[in-house]
Amino acid sequence: MPDELRVAARPRTAWEAIDLGFALARENGRQAAAAFLSAALPLALGLGWVFRGHPGWAPLLFWWLLPLLDRPLLHVLAKAAFGAPPGLRDTWRQLRPGLRRGLAAQLLWRRLDPARCLTLPVWQLEAPGGRAFRARQKVLQKRVRSQAVLLAVTCSLLTAAGWMALVALAGYLWPEGGTNILERVFASGDARVAWVDQALVYLPMLVMILIEPFHVAGGFGLYLNRRVQLEGWDLELAFRRLGARAAQRALGLLLLLLLVPALWAADPPPPREAIREVLAHPDFATRRDTWVLERRRPAGPGLQVAPPPPWMRRLPNLGGLALKAALPLLLLAGLAYLLWRRGPTLLASLDEAGRPAPPQRLFGLDLRPEALPADPGAAADRLWGAGDVRGALSLLYRAALSHLVQRRGVALGPGATEGECLARARDALAPEGFATFAHLTAAWGALAYGGRLPDEGDRRLCGLWTEHFGGGRP
Repeated sequence: MPDELRVAARPRTAWEAIDLGFALARENGRQAAAAFLSAALPLALGLGWVFRGHPGWAPLLFWWLLPLLDRPLLHVLAKAAFGAPPGLRDTWRQLRPGLRRGLAAQLLWRRLDPARCLTLPVWQLEAPGGRAFRARQKVLQKRVRSQAVLLAVTCSLLTAAGWMALVALAGYLWPEGGTNILERVFASGDARVAWVDQALVYLPMLVMILIEPFHVAGGFGLYLNRRVQLEGWDLELAFRRLGARAAQRALGLLLLLLLVPALWAADPPPPREAIREVLAHPDFATRRDTWVLERRRPAGPGLQVAPPPPWMRRLPNLGGLALKAALPLLLLAGLAYLLWRRGPTLLASLDEAGRPAPPQRLFGLDLRPEALPADPGAAADRLWGAGDVRGALSLLYRAALSHLVQRRGVALGPGATEGECLARARDALAPEGFATFAHLTAAWGALAYGGRLPDEGDRRLCGLWTEHFGGGRP
């Protein structure tokens, strides 16, 4: 175990270990970001310039080379956990001798290992080779490999989501709209736009630069936790503290033994004589008066009190049992009385509370009862006679909708269509009333959306409205 450990050495769960890695990266964020960006930014810019005509290759190669970019970041986190984090120049100078250790395996046949965040510290910090690496990897991944895989999957999903979110944001900000930018993404030849290609090159690499440090830090936290569990770092630190404490106590005991002869050489004071002299002083003389009740007629030896009968001794228990039995009965009786008196009102209020509020407007039509005349059918007939056919049909249609939602209790959402209103009205109205509402809907739709005036025979809808929907305001 290293002598200097800046994190608390105790066994943790796998998720706590991942949080430990995140906290370590956050505590040393400036040094970790400098080390990671010093490798990631030049590589991203170089790949973007080389593959500027082929947008898909640069992000793919950048993702493939992530194990190489993770090494300076892991070096900073390891130094921060076991001491002080190094600067950027010291990081590259200390990392250069072992930079190639295990790099070929990580970039070739082990590149697709989903738990590579847990094996990277083994390559870089322990430097085993061949069979020793496989044995060490098997031991470290026991009981935490699934968490390492889930961490990798989570980081991959966050990377994909971040990339798609940035592309969508670019589509929203583009004056021609998001549909056109998607067309440009999949276009070919002269239809492609240069800045869209640049966004496809650099946006995925930007998201990977933001997410990858968390992947490395979480894997390093899992690695530290497994070392603590396997090597007992917490026990070793506890024994070291006990040893230091025992040394301090031994020193104190030695000093105490040196003082013992001096204590024996002193003459013991006469304690009893000193106590008597102190107690003989008038200040310590006290007087206390105590009152005690005594019997005037003490009971004679022949007087005996008879014990209570057995049934009287059982009275407290019987009273407790009766009270226990009466409380549930009283509770049930009170609940039954409440349901008998308030049940219908309570059910009605619950039904009203569960029913959604009727919409105030549909298709731009005001459905509030107070916005309608007292007799919509007669008012519509007067409008029709005055030549305002559109106003008459509009009044009849919105009065019918208001009747459905206010009196019939038909649930219509604010975004309901004419077809949905017609389908809901089928169950709420009688066949004749539904036929009138369907005729009214067709006439209103032809006028509102097609501009076709109804026939003079449709004026009878005013009378039919009064017949099937009532003559008053909804």
